[in-house]
Amino acid sequence: VPAAAVSAQKMEEMAAGAATKRQQETAATAVAETTMKQEEEAAAAAAAVEAKRKEQEQAAAAAAAETTRKNAEAIAAAEATVAAAATREEKERVAAVAKRGKKERAAAAKKAAAEVAAAAAAAVADVKKKEEMVKAAVAERKKQAAAAVAAAVKRKKRGGAAASQEDKAAAAAAAAAEAKTKEDGEKLLKAAQDGNLHSVRTLLKDCDPSLLRFVDEEGRSCLWLAALYGRDEVAKMLVEAGGKDLL
Repeated sequence: VPAAAVSAQKMEEMAAGAATKRQQETAATAVAETTMKQEEEAAAAAAAVEAKRKEQEQAAAAAAAETTRKNAEAIAAAEATVAAAATREEKERVAAVAKRGKKERAAAAKKAAAEVAAAAAAAVADVKKKEEMVKAAVAERKKQAAAAVAAAVKRKKRGGAAASQEDKAAAAAAAAAEAKTKEDGEKLLKAAQDGNLHSVRTLLKDCDPSLLRFVDEEGRSCLWLAALYGRDEVAKMLVEAGGKDLL
């Protein structure tokens, strides 16, 4: 094939490609213009709807305001008519009743405020008391644990199998003591809650006085439970036994 013919063919293909590209660009431009026009029309329609809605809301608000004004005028006119028709003695009686009612309401409000303040103060005091009891119990347990650790370290320094046996014995004794304290503490809590004077007396006699500080999972001591459930005699016994420090 002659080179001139090939060159002419390529020129035709390039021209056809350029024409096709121009057509595609023209089509894309037309689509973009159409889309933009549709978006502008949609935005205009939305703006028109919003303007109409605002206009309706303003009209409704104006109508409501006018109705309120007319109602206020009617009420004022009615009150003026009633006031004009009332006698002087009736006015004085109404004023006295209103004054008395105002004083009563003020007194009731003051009393209610005082009761609320007292209840809030009592609640705060109760929370603080429970926090202190929990802190004391935790501190006591930490103290016992620290003592046990110190004793174990001291025995370990002595070395040998004897120290190991002593550690085991001390650990077993500490575990047994803790289990016993927990068991007795739970018994004392239940006895205080149930108002069982005999059980409380027996536990206080046979156990460590520090048991009075034993608390349940909610931080409540035996004295707290006795007071909560109205066990006055048990509470008195606990206070006499040393529980007054928990007040």
